[in-house]
Amino acid sequence: MPSPSPEEAKAILDKYDVEYVYVGRPEREVYGEEGPARFAALGRAVYQQGQVTIYRVER
Repeated sequence: MPSPSPEEAKAILDKYDVEYVYVGRPEREVYGEEGPARFAALGRAVYQQGQVTIYRVER
């Protein structure tokens, strides 16, 4: 499944009032490194350990 563009991802996150996004091994396996890395443009990493990164979405 292709990951959405940063603009599409932002619209989805806003629609559902998402504040945090969890990216772990399963997300990286499905979307590769490009998909989860896009969240860095939408917010900032507030937690990172191993393959897990949690992003806080900027409003």
